[in-house]
Amino acid sequence: MHRTIRFRMALLISALMLIVLIGFGVFIYASLSTQLFSSLDANLILNAEQILPILENENGHLVFGRGDVIAIPSIEQDDLFRLVAPTGQILDSRGQNNDLPIPSASIIGNGGFFTITYYGKQSQKGQGQSQQGEQDHQDSMRLYSTPVMTNGQIVAYLQIGHSTDLIQDTLKRLLTLLLIAGPALIATTALSGYWLAGRALAPIERIRRQAAAIGAENLGKRLNLDLPDDEVGRLARTFDQMLARLDESFQRQRRFTADASHELRTPLAVIRGEVDVVLERNRSPQEYRETLQSVGTEAERMSRLVANLLLLTRGDNAELTLDYHPLDVADMLRVLVEQMQPRAEAADVIVRLDLPEPLLIQADSDRLLQLFVNLLDNAFVYAPHGELSVRGWHMQEVIEISVTDTGPGIHPEHLSHLFERFYRLEKARSRTSGGSGLGLAIAQEIARAHGGDITVDSTPGKGTTFRVRLPILTQT
Repeated sequence: MHRTIRFRMALLISALMLIVLIGFGVFIYASLSTQLFSSLDANLILNAEQILPILENENGHLVFGRGDVIAIPSIEQDDLFRLVAPTGQILDSRGQNNDLPIPSASIIGNGGFFTITYYGKQSQKGQGQSQQGEQDHQDSMRLYSTPVMTNGQIVAYLQIGHSTDLIQDTLKRLLTLLLIAGPALIATTALSGYWLAGRALAPIERIRRQAAAIGAENLGKRLNLDLPDDEVGRLARTFDQMLARLDESFQRQRRFTADASHELRTPLAVIRGEVDVVLERNRSPQEYRETLQSVGTEAERMSRLVANLLLLTRGDNAELTLDYHPLDVADMLRVLVEQMQPRAEAADVIVRLDLPEPLLIQADSDRLLQLFVNLLDNAFVYAPHGELSVRGWHMQEVIEISVTDTGPGIHPEHLSHLFERFYRLEKARSRTSGGSGLGLAIAQEIARAHGGDITVDSTPGKGTTFRVRLPILTQT
C-alpha cells in the first residue's frame, strides 16, 4: 500500500499540512506573545509616568505622595510599586511583592525592563475536600525600572512590576489548543487527501485496466474514455493516438513482410521452374546456357531486392552509415543524366538540366547517386514520351533539387502512399518494368539520413514534381 501513488500523495499532503501548521502555530504564538508583552510594557510605562509627578521628599528620602493616593494606579495582589535607592535600599513601596530581589542592572544607568522569577503561593482544592490549601508555584513578574532625577542626579529608581501569570496562562491555552487541533486537522487532511487522490487517480486506473487488455492481436481497440480536457484526459487521448500509430506501424510491417515474401517468392519460383524444366531431359549446351542466364537474371534481381531491404532495415534502426565528403550535386547530376541517356532514349524522354551554379554540400556521393537514380528511373517508368526537367538552387542553408515530368500525374489518393515500401501504382506492377516498389522509399530514407527530405506535388494530366532538400553542412 505504501508504494501506491494514492498513499504517497496523502502522505505528502499531510506532511505539507504539518509544515504549514507548525509555521502557522509558531507565527501565531510568537505574535500573540509579543503583543501581550508589548501591551504590558506600555501599561507599566504609563503607570510610571502617572506616579513620577506625585513623588515627595520626606526626611531626605523620596516617598510616594501621602495625600495623592488616588493618583497611584490601582494595586492588584501581585503588583509591585517601590522606590529603590541607587545603593539597592528600598525607600518606599506598595503591594505584596516588594521583597522580591532587586536586579542589579535595574539600578544602574537608565533602567529598563526586566523579568523576575520567584515562587509564590497558589490556592488548590483537594479532591473530595472542601477546604483549600496552598502550594508553592513558580511565577514571574515583568519589572519596569526608571531613574528619578533631582538636580541632574539620580536619587532613586521607580520600579513597577506586574505578574505575567495571565499572559502565560493565555499562551498555554493557545499552545494546548494548537496541540489538540493540529493532529486532528492533520488526520482529517490525510483522510481527505487519500480520498481525493483516489478520485483523481480513478481514471488512470481505468486507463491501466483497459490498456492491459490491449495486445498485438487487438491494436485496433481504443480506450475512448469520456474524460475532461485535463492532464488525465489528455493522457488518455495521447494513449489512443499512440495506439493508432502502433496499429498503423504493425499494419505497415505486416504489409511489408507479405510484400517482401511475395517479391522474393516470384524469382525463386522462376528459378525453380527453369531448373525443373531443364532437368526433365538432356538439353543442348545452348539451352543450358539460356537457362543459366535466366537463373542469373533472377538471382541478380533477388540480390538487389535483399540489398534494398537491408538498406531500409538499417535506416529503421538508425544504423545507415554515410561516408561524408565535399560534393557538388550539380556536377554529379550532369554526369548521372549523361550516363542514363540510353535509358531516357528507350523511354522516349527528353531530359533538360537547369543547374546554373555549383551545389556544394557534405554528403555520401554513392547514396545520393542512388537517390537520384531512383527518382529519374521512376520518371522514365511513369512519364514516357515526354520531358523531364532537373533544376537546382540554394535556399538559405539547404539546397533544393526538383525533378519534374510532363507525365499523366498522380491522383491525390496515391500521393500519401508514394513513399511506402512496396507501394506501386497499377501501371508499374508488371515484372517487365523491373520495379519492386522500394525505389521511392529508399530515396526518402537516404534523404532523411542526410538530414533532408523529399516531397511530391502532382496534378493529374499536368505532371509530377519531386523536390529534394538537403542541408548544405551535414555533420559526419
